[in-house]
Amino acid sequence: MQFITPSYYNAFHCIADKCTDNCCIGWEIGIDSDTAAYYRSLGGDFGRRLCDNIAEDDTFILQGERCPFLNEKNLCDIIIHCGDGHLCQICRDHPRYFEWYGNVKEGGIGLSCEEGARLILSTDRVALLESQTDEQEDEIDEDLFHFLCASRKQIFDLLDRADMPVADKLCTVLSFAEKLQFMMDNPQTDDDFVPTVCTKNDISVGALVNLFSAFEPIDAVWTSALQKMQTQLPTEFSALLKQEEHYIINLCRYFLWRYFLKGVFDGEILSKVRFAVVSPLIIRLLCGEDRSFASWLENSKLYSKQMEYSDENRELFCEYTYEKECLATPYLQEFVKTVAAG
Repeated sequence: MQFITPSYYNAFHCIADKCTDNCCIGWEIGIDSDTAAYYRSLGGDFGRRLCDNIAEDDTFILQGERCPFLNEKNLCDIIIHCGDGHLCQICRDHPRYFEWYGNVKEGGIGLSCEEGARLILSTDRVALLESQTDEQEDEIDEDLFHFLCASRKQIFDLLDRADMPVADKLCTVLSFAEKLQFMMDNPQTDDDFVPTVCTKNDISVGALVNLFSAFEPIDAVWTSALQKMQTQLPTEFSALLKQEEHYIINLCRYFLWRYFLKGVFDGEILSKVRFAVVSPLIIRLLCGEDRSFASWLENSKLYSKQMEYSDENRELFCEYTYEKECLATPYLQEFVKTVAAG
């Protein structure tokens, strides 16, 4: 099986106690059955400690939102006592993610991780690395898969163009996605594609921003950041800093890489592209007046936790794509021009 990853994938290394965030705090940690059986088979003091801290449903019993094996130095006692080869599957993989498409496996690094976000934001014009892995192939619609691969490459090539402003790139991607979805939904028709037209003339940034109040908040930090963004929206947007243009394109590429090809399973790519275009701009608005790299890093992590790691929130965004006029293509294009063009 072919294994494809972005070029920064192999550059990732957990920064452990140097991380200002921690993936071992605030998350329920499920243990795969093989690893749980291994933990319960261990003897000695550490074996007893393992058994005492694993619930019947094979999850770690958190202590004040912390994994019970995250020590006072924010290092993992399981690695210290057993080696990193005996971590459970989720701890071995995170923040890596994978998807399988027939004889192709794609992987990447998640944006919710501090070091992952640093790599994603700072890596321009991402190359793709190919290798081989010995895994079972799945059956998929090969024709649709190759169509989507070719379409995604067209989008990536567009995002890499140096002769187009960022706003023009994103607006073109939105139009292209709407046409692609029409082609997928109507493979046998000879009808011409007709772009969506908004019924409203007074398109505002606030309407789209307020949409995010409908999503289930992950914690009080997100709620506070959302309220701040809503109440401090500028009446006029200043031009993006040059580096911010790179952040937006790099984030858009990340979301497309992670989600676009999933359309081979559900026949849906329009909502995925809209999500990929909207997300970097919402992160920009979350940053507010602090436009430093540190602010982009922190708000990228926060947004990812809120919108990527909640199945309910991602599914709701997909539903809203076809229900809310503020997510229609022409509306989003005006949103893009306002926020990304300044």
